[in-house]
Amino acid sequence: MTPSSESRASSPALRRALVVAALVALAVRLPLLVVVARHPGRAFTPDSWEYHLAATNWLERGVLSTDAGPPFRPTARRTPGYPLFLTAHYAVGLGAREVLLTQWVLEAATALLVAALCAQMFGAAGALAAGLFYAVSVASVVSCCQLLSETLFTFLLVAHLWALVRALRGGPGCRWAAVSGACAGAAVLCRPLAVGVPGLELLVLVAGHGGRSRLKPAAASALFAFLTLAPWLTRNCVVFGRPFVSTVSAYNALFIEAGVLEAKASGRLLSDVQRDWKAEFAAVRQRHGGDLSEYDESRLWLRKAYPLLRRQPLRLAAVHLRSDANTLMPAVTKLLELVGATQGGRGTLSVLHRAGVVAAVRHYFGGKAALLWRCLPLLGLHVALLAVACAGAVRLVRDRRPEWLPLGALFLYFVLPPGPVADFRFQTPLVPILALWAGYFVGVARRV
Repeated sequence: MTPSSESRASSPALRRALVVAALVALAVRLPLLVVVARHPGRAFTPDSWEYHLAATNWLERGVLSTDAGPPFRPTARRTPGYPLFLTAHYAVGLGAREVLLTQWVLEAATALLVAALCAQMFGAAGALAAGLFYAVSVASVVSCCQLLSETLFTFLLVAHLWALVRALRGGPGCRWAAVSGACAGAAVLCRPLAVGVPGLELLVLVAGHGGRSRLKPAAASALFAFLTLAPWLTRNCVVFGRPFVSTVSAYNALFIEAGVLEAKASGRLLSDVQRDWKAEFAAVRQRHGGDLSEYDESRLWLRKAYPLLRRQPLRLAAVHLRSDANTLMPAVTKLLELVGATQGGRGTLSVLHRAGVVAAVRHYFGGKAALLWRCLPLLGLHVALLAVACAGAVRLVRDRRPEWLPLGALFLYFVLPPGPVADFRFQTPLVPILALWAGYFVGVARRV
């Protein structure tokens, strides 16, 4: 990532851009935050309850477990980043409302950092546009009002990128490399998907002929990321006998990837297939008593998943890649749920995989499809933002700016893995990248 010499962090115009981006982010999220704060149950999803249980068990029993009752098996499927974030609130008597309030503040900080990062990379001309892009993104607004890891993860990811660019510019000593690596490691502890980001950045620098002077801070950042992960890896080695980050990939291989193939082959709902398999493994745990760890069970998940996945590799690839497009869909349906206007119909995800987006929307809304028309302005905003971001990405390549490679690689890194589980949640870490593309486009337009 080559920062532009046009960026001057001390310029009054840039400082105003940073403040405006942060204030707009706060203002845009405030109405929805107030609504959800009055009905905090709406902030919880099935994943939210797992994070809540992990935090509660950690606080009350000293074990990171998502079990609602004994035996409280240690978990590695849920990494400790977001549970620790919740625990910090619960430990001082705060609850869901205060967690959402903290996430609200983090969103303002993320919008500010996106604007600052754009200024570092492309100059100050497009910084405000990048910050505003993030501030008004529907996916980010909705994620802020849920007890999920996306808001914290995105903040850590952007902080990592901002500090890494500072380090690549020759920041003093290892300070910015250390900050960058610590943020990257903390991001992995929030969402294990990010585990390959430091390695990806090193590969991109090598491919782009970054030179030894630039490889050193990137390598130092990767080292500090590993050091941040070391306590968690050590814990898993002690508890499970293996130094690994998470079992979530094994869970997804069976209950998501193989589950979708089984649902399509049998004509059943994905949720029904998952329910039957979970009951099957619950019986396995019961037979083993307390001797079957989550890691041991994850090996059984893979043993069941691999034959199903190997049998239909082309169909699996087609389903996975087609589903990835859902990542860029607008978060309008979840927004409606948060304001209490509607509630998704059971099996919507299954309908999406079996019959496509239109059928899924009809299933989701049931008799309230008219609500979708009220969201047309938000849909229009989403399409417009994507169009500007795409224009910026194309212009970045046409101008032969070296930043196109790291940003493009990072975008693909986050957009390709979700597959059948892809929805607006996986769009949230993409928004800063889209915002940088949009900021570049606006900055170039302003200089013409």
